[in-house]
Amino acid sequence: MTHQRTRTEPLNARPTSTPATILYLHASDDHYGADVILLQIVRELDRTRFHPIVVLPEDMRHIGLLSKELTQAGIEWVHLPIAIVRRRYLKPKNLLPFLNSLMRGTLAVGRLARSRNAQLIHGFTFAVVAAPLAALALRLPLIMQVHEILERPVLIRKLLHSLYARSASAILCVSEATRGHVLSDQPRAASRLKRIYNGIAPLPAPCGTRSEVRAALGVPSDRPLIGMMGRVSAWKGQDIFLRAAARVRISHPACHFIAIGGVFDGDVERWKALFSLRQSLGLEDAVTLCGFRKDARDLLFAMDIFVLPSTAPDPFPTVILEAMSAGLPVIASAHGGPLEMVLDGQTGLLVPPADPAALAVAIQRLLDHPTLGLALGASGRTRMLQHFEHSRYLEEVQQLYEQVLCRHDAAVSGPLAEAQRCSRP
Repeated sequence: MTHQRTRTEPLNARPTSTPATILYLHASDDHYGADVILLQIVRELDRTRFHPIVVLPEDMRHIGLLSKELTQAGIEWVHLPIAIVRRRYLKPKNLLPFLNSLMRGTLAVGRLARSRNAQLIHGFTFAVVAAPLAALALRLPLIMQVHEILERPVLIRKLLHSLYARSASAILCVSEATRGHVLSDQPRAASRLKRIYNGIAPLPAPCGTRSEVRAALGVPSDRPLIGMMGRVSAWKGQDIFLRAAARVRISHPACHFIAIGGVFDGDVERWKALFSLRQSLGLEDAVTLCGFRKDARDLLFAMDIFVLPSTAPDPFPTVILEAMSAGLPVIASAHGGPLEMVLDGQTGLLVPPADPAALAVAIQRLLDHPTLGLALGASGRTRMLQHFEHSRYLEEVQQLYEQVLCRHDAAVSGPLAEAQRCSRP
């Protein structure tokens, strides 16, 4: 879906009273962390200053969750064959089709940018290679947003970091962890690395009471419920969660556990492996594996404890912000973004990564001391509202847009154009 209008003005010429058109190039058409953050931004942009157009990858057209939300919000969007760096495309047999898609996608983004007189490209995730290539070809300013900490393959990571450092006017990092990760490869880009913490709007009240939500899940209202949310992957830690659950059940047999999140693009084998592990641990009556749920945020209000046991550094997991907003005590792995989100012993608990025994001990501690869990949850909600609320995040991002556009105007048209644009309220 897109509504394109042909314009004859030069690409970079725009009256300062006209909102700047921003192309958002995103790697997904789903409804997980970065998708949620993007949706919030484009919904609430100051339309007197900016006009958003969202470009989504064709290879996720079949999922269509984000595009559906964009349509409902009246946001202009389009599917294009933009090449996304996914592990399956980096195999030798898929490399040529990937490069073909990259070329076609970059040209398609260029045509869209010209027809809609775009002033700025925002590559919303690390994996959208078409964003810097299109920006270079069009001589448009580029903001690359880094939601990821890619440790391997090292060569791909270094190549992408180098490309973004050479092409981007600013690299927006969602945490100090992601900033440090890029900086380690590109120390000369330090002045263009901008850390802005993601923010979310406070979660609305759930549709239904806590008892009703639990009843729909088949969980009695008097049983402690420990949950996690996240796409099932090799590093999100669903296996660690199950192994910890098996330990906790020995001392707290009344507990129930729930893991919310589906696999990426129909990865059936990973899904089967998770069910097989649950069976081998004897947890079929104690653990609910419910896949992707559109009402996942409502389910947070049915939980007593939230866990995110990522085995690799999680850049800045949106789901922790959502759990904090719901007033839940959070137990998270002590690396990556969670170190900046969770204050150990004050708003939640941090545990060593990939350690089911340590995770089980932390869960047992909160089960044995429910008042501690309530206090941590209340402090976490206060911290989320003070430091990670969406209105703060949105304004910081909009200020970054203005700064980048000002610098670009000065470079293209001279100090007078910069002064005209930067004098806008």
